[in-house]
Amino acid sequence: MMTIPTIIPALTITFLAVFFWLLRRTVKRNLLNQNSLLMWFGVCLFLLGMAVLPSEVIAVSKRLGFETAANALFFLAIGFLMFLNLLQSLEISRLNGMLVRLVQHVAMEEGRPTQDPKPAGPE
Repeated sequence: MMTIPTIIPALTITFLAVFFWLLRRTVKRNLLNQNSLLMWFGVCLFLLGMAVLPSEVIAVSKRLGFETAANALFFLAIGFLMFLNLLQSLEISRLNGMLVRLVQHVAMEEGRPTQDPKPAGPE
């Protein structure tokens, strides 16, 4: 079985530590919502598992019918990106609907005649 140089898992773990730090920082600044945080946290855990157990990743990719682990990882990455694209498209559609309702509400409010309060002075 092919062995993986120890520098690759070490670099991956270092990269993930920096990524965890960036996630924490973006959440503190309210730049990332909780759903996105959980998704990226899951991605980090998945990558960490692959870095710590590379021989299992190779064995699983062989069992799934991929010739190399790289092919399996590219397949998973493309599937993940397609899923992420779907989620973002759904969010954009939801926000677009909210925007249309807001514009309609503002247009209705601006179209209503306003009642001027009577002057408080003597008549």
